[in-house]
Amino acid sequence: MTTLNIRLTGVASILAGVFLFSGGLIHQLFHNPFGHWIMYIGDILLVFALTGLYAIQARQSGLLGLLGYVLSAFGWMVLSVAAFLILAEVSGLENAHDAFMFMYFDLSLYLPALYAALLGMVLLGLATAYAGVLPRYAGILLTVAAIVDFPAELVMSLSFLYYVSISLALISLSWMGIFLLRREGLPNAAILAPNHSHWLSDK
Repeated sequence: MTTLNIRLTGVASILAGVFLFSGGLIHQLFHNPFGHWIMYIGDILLVFALTGLYAIQARQSGLLGLLGYVLSAFGWMVLSVAAFLILAEVSGLENAHDAFMFMYFDLSLYLPALYAALLGMVLLGLATAYAGVLPRYAGILLTVAAIVDFPAELVMSLSFLYYVSISLALISLSWMGIFLLRREGLPNAAILAPNHSHWLSDK
């Protein structure tokens, strides 16, 4: 990865955290199209952010990181389609609800994608903490954010945990993003050498 790629990953990570957090709050509190727009953009940005974050630590994070990235990227790509359909529905587009129900029930894509996304983020967060290329505690926060969201998605009375989840995700993604933006003179070969991540070790 080049220095530009790394810095773009930092920007995408920060923006993904901000958009998911703010969009989630607006969506839950006001249920208006604007909140869904913000969430939809956040979902897309998160796929880019996860791709860059994984690439930066691909060798150091090993199979755990690869599995976490594949699951989370697949899950969020499918969820971004669902977010678009929900956006169309709340914006008053006819048949958008039917299209979402077709995706949810007939294709049975939504829930598997949701669980894949959350499980993938759990694994990727653990891999980040293990690899030590990015801030370890940011990886742990990403894992906790995904774990906390599981019961919020399953039990209506625990939906308040969603706010905890998006808050932790905001902190984690912003932490890693700022960390990458603050690095100076990042050598291109650093990502390619499995035992030479010292340029990111100042956490």
